Amino acid sequence: MQRGRYLLRKFGLAIITLLIVIVFNFYLFRILPGDPARALLGIGRMKPETMRMIREQFGLDKPIWLDTQKLMQGDIKGALDSQFTAYVRNLAQCNLGVSFSNRLPVKYILVDRLWKTVVLLFTGQLFAIVLGAILGVIASYKRGSKIDLSILVWGLFTWSIPTFFFGIILVILARGQLPTGMMVTVGLKPQDGLVYWGDVAKHLILPTIALGIGFMSAYMMIMRSSVMEVLSEDYILAAKAKGLSTIEILRDHAMKNAMLPMVTLLALDLALIVGGAIQIETVFSWPGIGRLIFDAVGKQDYPVLQGAFLILAVAVITANFLADMVYTWLDPRVKLETPIYTQRNQNLFKRIYYWIRDLIGSLAHFPKSFQNWIKKTPLWISALLKLVWRLPMATMGGMKAFWKILKRKPMAMLGVAMLLFVIITAIFTPLIAPYSLAEMASIRVKSTDILTPPDTEHLLGTDDAGKDVLSQLIYGSRTSLIVGFSAAFMSLIIGASVGLIAGYFGGNADSISMRLVDFLMVIPTLPLMLVVISFWGRGLDKIILVIGLLYWTYMARLVRSQVISIKERQYILRARALGGSDFRIIVRHILPQVVPLILAQGILDISTAIIAESSLAFLGLGDPTKVSWGMMLNFAFSRGISQQAWWFLLPPGFAIVWVSLSLVLIGTALEEVFNPRLKTHHLFNPRKMVSILKVSEPEPQGFAAMGKSE
Repeated sequence: MQRGRYLLRKFGLAIITLLIVIVFNFYLFRILPGDPARALLGIGRMKPETMRMIREQFGLDKPIWLDTQKLMQGDIKGALDSQFTAYVRNLAQCNLGVSFSNRLPVKYILVDRLWKTVVLLFTGQLFAIVLGAILGVIASYKRGSKIDLSILVWGLFTWSIPTFFFGIILVILARGQLPTGMMVTVGLKPQDGLVYWGDVAKHLILPTIALGIGFMSAYMMIMRSSVMEVLSEDYILAAKAKGLSTIEILRDHAMKNAMLPMVTLLALDLALIVGGAIQIETVFSWPGIGRLIFDAVGKQDYPVLQGAFLILAVAVITANFLADMVYTWLDPRVKLETPIYTQRNQNLFKRIYYWIRDLIGSLAHFPKSFQNWIKKTPLWISALLKLVWRLPMATMGGMKAFWKILKRKPMAMLGVAMLLFVIITAIFTPLIAPYSLAEMASIRVKSTDILTPPDTEHLLGTDDAGKDVLSQLIYGSRTSLIVGFSAAFMSLIIGASVGLIAGYFGGNADSISMRLVDFLMVIPTLPLMLVVISFWGRGLDKIILVIGLLYWTYMARLVRSQVISIKERQYILRARALGGSDFRIIVRHILPQVVPLILAQGILDISTAIIAESSLAFLGLGDPTKVSWGMMLNFAFSRGISQQAWWFLLPPGFAIVWVSLSLVLIGTALEEVFNPRLKTHHLFNPRKMVSILKVSEPEPQGFAAMGKSE
């Protein structure tokens, strides 16, 4: 019965999210710059009568929301005759409108493109999930070994490569051996039977590998972190004491409980993978919905964009609802609320109402009344503000222990050295680069200087404009590092804080936070960035802000799923019974448990931000005034790939890999600083465990920890 109420409420919240998405989906594409009617008729001069006819034909002459003049006159029916009401009415009739660009019904265009993308997404995700889960379990069990390090290096290497860059490499390597473009050989039709589908399967090999290999790394990293947490639990030791084999413990106990973050990531990757599909479909000329979205944005084809985004939104909302169902099966402790949290969150909306009312009243007696208003601030809001302040200190504290671990771990020191090398290079760029930007701009280029291979004068050759590739690579490090670290830090603070608050307090606080998260996640990230940057204009600050504000949602969902399980454990309930405040419980007991997950995702977020910038540049949305690794990849793909200029293509891609690899080596050491239990787990050799415990006595937990503090 309780599970039925849980699923019923989740279903209702999913419907609310869908309604919000419908409104946002309608309005978002109305703020695109430019005039759709002019885009329909093309560039050039046109008669006003033609413009008027086009607007009337597609309903663009009507007001967006309401006709205020008719509303003031009392004509309710006429006032409701707007673009939005027409959109909702057509949507109820399964009519997605007519495309601006080719005048065909949108639903037929989407059906023709959608199944092609579904095939690509299914094969890519299946490849990523199976391989990522297997490698993650192996790496967690063999933690600290050469196998673990090899899997980590391989996973980070594949994660660090931008999707389109890896696709380009596959095109170069497989040229002449496997199909590298289109979906099927020209001339073949579905009526040809097995010959047609066999040719489709052959064309699908390279796009599947290119799309799935990067997402495989995310699944592997999350599974590795989650399994290590589970293997440190006491019930794993009890299972081993009962005589269960390692395989049985991993299969029957560790895997099931470690799958929560994996299920979350699987449900939410659908929106993110659309961005990868846009890149892959561009590289391999795959005629799917990703390429359709990109083309529709350029043409300002509102009906196509709205139809495509709505289908993706329904798919992601459905996937999230299924993930909530799977939560209750994977971990029976996971419930929507327990009596403690239900009682605390009753009448939250009423408290918010009084909070806003008191705020308005306090403005007349500022600052004395303002202090009283602060005391009445809802608990979860004040806790969120405190967490935003304390989270950086909790995550980056313990520098002495951190430095001791770094000195004992050669691979961690190697990561620091690699990262410092790039940072120092970025700081002293004018002294290190062979040519300055001004010198490269003023050099008179001869035809013999274009795309020349590496020599003594140009160690990495020249590009299609005759500029030194090495100098651009060094200057580009500044832009890429600024984007990566700034955007990742922003997303870490926002996502971890929201995830902790939503997971711990539950109830309406969880619902409000997750509806915002779901709302942002059902919109494909890369197309949304395209729209926002097109509206705001290009610029490095805008790119950082957009990436930071859009990529925190994954961190929030992952942290929330872990906190939901942790808050039901006995030592959390005992801490509450002893009078521990919510803020103290979150910071002292829950936050240390989720820090490894935060760090694992935070490490990936840095490279993700760099890759996001390069993806925007690849699609023509980067900052053209800044030299970055992303812009270099853009120019290399569009100008140098046809001439096999590898010295123009490979350096910026491997520079991204270099930075990301250094971060994961440091992140592995960070896990041990903030969660000492990850130094070992209960499947280690007992002699090794005893030796570790002798060196460092574990911190007391539960009642012992609270007794010691008193």
